[in-house]
Amino acid sequence: MDNLLPIEDVKTKMSNWSAKISVQEKLQVTLLSKNKTTYQKFIFVDSKGSKVQGIMFNQAILVLSPKLQALKKYLISKSEVRLIP
Repeated sequence: MDNLLPIEDVKTKMSNWSAKISVQEKLQVTLLSKNKTTYQKFIFVDSKGSKVQGIMFNQAILVLSPKLQALKKYLISKSEVRLIP
């Protein structure tokens, strides 16, 4: 896996990268009533102690959130980094 990166090396607009992380914190699902969007925030940390916030929206919450448990380790792959307004 030559595209395996520490979190600190991941930059905005990167795609097709991978990182080994653990879920440090999993926040509750929140509804934005004005546009009926749901989102859930996560705090991920890598083996170097670097942290990043991840956010899932709508359908992704139903599919992925039950699989991501706090304090468990995961490999995130084929990911994309985007700015959220």
